Amino acid sequence: MVISGADELRDWAARRGFSQVEAADYIGVSESFYSLLVNGKHRAGLTLALRIHDRTGIPVQVWADTEPVASDR
Repeated sequence: MVISGADELRDWAARRGFSQVEAADYIGVSESFYSLLVNGKHRAGLTLALRIHDRTGIPVQVWADTEPVASDR
């Protein structure tokens, strides 16, 4: 089974007991964009994937696939 960036990010926040607002703030995105990320509606671009990795340890590669990349907000 392939783990997506959305799954990794959702699991990371749940393990820390973060609300959606807290997790969004921690990685530096709006709550609405965070929601799109964890619901698989957008993927992190390289810049955001690197920031998420720096702040959470989630590998950058989990955001890579063949779908179009959302802009980093």
